[in-house]
Amino acid sequence: MPTCPITPVPIAYSLARTLEPQKLTGDRLKRLTKTSDSYAATHGLTIDKKFKPTNLGISAYRGENNDDPISQWLQAINQGIIVSGSIFLVESLDGQRDQRGALRQLLEIIKCGNTVVTFPDEIAHNSKSISAQPESIMTSYGKMLLAQAATETRRLIARQSVQTKRPGPAK
Repeated sequence: MPTCPITPVPIAYSLARTLEPQKLTGDRLKRLTKTSDSYAATHGLTIDKKFKPTNLGISAYRGENNDDPISQWLQAINQGIIVSGSIFLVESLDGQRDQRGALRQLLEIIKCGNTVVTFPDEIAHNSKSISAQPESIMTSYGKMLLAQAATETRRLIARQSVQTKRPGPAK
């Protein structure tokens, strides 16, 4: 069982995610962090820039992301690097290869006294909110499943589109 030191002033940790390396520059990266930066400013939070795990350009869905950022957060919590009372700003919780694992990780972060805010809905999940509205965690879990299904559907459509445009074998 990890010890969870408490921070007097909540520190925010942000996660930006994109799978396309060509979108990792300039404006795209700024857009990915804009939501978290705006939320932090509105809520008087400081985003820790030193410990900022990211999985930019790495696909958890395709199994390339064995040490995903959420796992990195959990490791840092267990090691006392990130203390209880922190805020985790997550663009979305999709991209996890194992959806049950994503839910388990979310609950582990919360169990140690932290808050996870998901976007674009800006739902803050913590022990208090889950006690008051247990369905809130299931709402985000449902969104994780829908995001994963939508991603797979887009991939399937793109794959089929490419296959139909390819010329057949010469006769």
